[in-house]
Amino acid sequence: MLKNLTFRWFLIFFVLIASFYFIYPTYSQYSDNNYDGDQNYIKLGLDLQGGMYVMLELDQEQLIENIANKPSPKYLEAIKTASNNAFENQSDFLDELLLESDAENIQLYKFYSRRVHSGRSNQDVIIFLENESSKARESVVEILRNRVDGFGVNEPNIQKSGKKRIILELAGVDDPARARNLIQKTASLEFALVLDDQILKVSQIIDKVLIDSPQLASSYLNKNSAIVNSINDNLEENDEFTIEDLSIDSKIIASETNNEVLKSNPFSGFFKPVYNLFGSIANVYESEVEKIDYILSLDEVKKVIPPNGRFVWSSKAKISIEDGLKYRALYYIAKSPVISSGDIVDPSANIGQSGGNNVGQWVVNLSMTSNARTRWSKFTGSKIGKQVAIILDNKVFMAPSIQTKISGGDTQITGLDDANEAKDIATVLKAGELPAPVNIIMESTVGPSLGDRTIHASKNAMLIGFVIVIIFMLLYYKGAGLIANFALILNVLLILSVLSTLGTTLTLPGIAGLILTIGMSIDANVIIFERIKEELKTGKSAGTAVLSGYESAFLTILDANVTTLIAAFVLANIGSGPIKGFAITLAIGIICSMFCAVFITKTIFLSFTKNKVSI
Repeated sequence: MLKNLTFRWFLIFFVLIASFYFIYPTYSQYSDNNYDGDQNYIKLGLDLQGGMYVMLELDQEQLIENIANKPSPKYLEAIKTASNNAFENQSDFLDELLLESDAENIQLYKFYSRRVHSGRSNQDVIIFLENESSKARESVVEILRNRVDGFGVNEPNIQKSGKKRIILELAGVDDPARARNLIQKTASLEFALVLDDQILKVSQIIDKVLIDSPQLASSYLNKNSAIVNSINDNLEENDEFTIEDLSIDSKIIASETNNEVLKSNPFSGFFKPVYNLFGSIANVYESEVEKIDYILSLDEVKKVIPPNGRFVWSSKAKISIEDGLKYRALYYIAKSPVISSGDIVDPSANIGQSGGNNVGQWVVNLSMTSNARTRWSKFTGSKIGKQVAIILDNKVFMAPSIQTKISGGDTQITGLDDANEAKDIATVLKAGELPAPVNIIMESTVGPSLGDRTIHASKNAMLIGFVIVIIFMLLYYKGAGLIANFALILNVLLILSVLSTLGTTLTLPGIAGLILTIGMSIDANVIIFERIKEELKTGKSAGTAVLSGYESAFLTILDANVTTLIAAFVLANIGSGPIKGFAITLAIGIICSMFCAVFITKTIFLSFTKNKVSI
């Protein structure tokens, strides 16, 4: 069939029309038409359209604490010391932990005995922790990839660097704060009982600790330079200071707690009865949240907090209509959650439907596993009238009261600001919980103007190379050069149409790969033309020389392109980001170039010589 010229021309015209069809979405996307159809188009990478470059680091310290079995205070202190030493010496954290553990005679095995099976020495445990850290990073990479895909970033580049770092390139991101928040969420979701009947009792215990230990007030005072500066004179006149100094002067912070209240209630005195904002008993000025956090971080305070409870802030501050000030709710909740992240399936962001309390508002719908549904049903049936906190990344999003037994296992997260927040929460929950937090250690933003300059320079380079090649082929090969140039133009169209069909993200190295295929396409034609010239010198007719030239050149062209294709395949599989983009573009270009050089130009030559040779 391929020897039939009619069919060959039909195939060429079909390819040409298909190329224009698939290129159109890309053309429309980057023209004034702003294409909004369903077809794929060529997307631009970070270096061409701007975006975010982020370097992340896995929190190894938190990871080994999470997997440890009841770590002792001494071991926790050793972890902190090792972390500080690693930072100061620019060394490996686990190496420093090994040195610190040996120096303090800490047997690491007893904290990981359930997991370590290869040996009991500290060195064996460190090897185990290295493996766990490596596994955790692999998990983080996969989770981040799923999150970024849900965010809608075009072909993000995610690659590992060193032992615990991850490099993330997000092209086209126009909201860095949202992206940053999405990346760093641990996606730890919990449903836990609100212990509102215990918060005042626990708070009074903390009050007593602070009153009985005036030095704690002093240590807290030094955490706030504004306060220190405001009362330095008083300290010079009187070495002693009272609990009333815990409060910041109103000239420094507008919203303050009355000093007289803090004299007898240095912790619970921060609580305000603003019931129109939250269902929590404890509402605190947003400006005083840091004070509460510091008090709760004191070792003396941690010791008196019952082991079955914990303090958690609301996710957002709200403004009271009474005084116009911002408040944040402080919840005292059960230590052990009823439902956790692993119990949730198929989270989705939706608009509240008619018949519910959140009509027209964005919510996150959650479904539970069968075991979780049974557990949830029993819990809600026994806790009617109680509040249950829905906690994401250690922040309470909502704390509704249980009105009735819930048997279905479906619930919602409400009170969200907009669609982006709902979609981001659903995305991180669907992607899974990070095994440990990741910290952003470096971040940069590439502006679109830099991308525009890069695109302009790339266009110029491609155009100049293209024109030079066309002129050379016309001058050197005359009519044959004209045929080669036609095939070259069709080759470029074909490559771009394939890239557009696949929705490929084009980067600067990808453009380099495209330019390289242009040269390779011409190279194949040069080989064919030289073979035809050799055949003509032997006295063969034009038609016979064409057939012989293509036959003799085919294996040479095939060998050259196959070897390059293998190299591109290897680069695409072992490389990432720009390297992978270069390899993919090169591979597509090779296949298209082979088709154009061997099939299209041959069809044109055979059409001119059909009366001179039998096909």
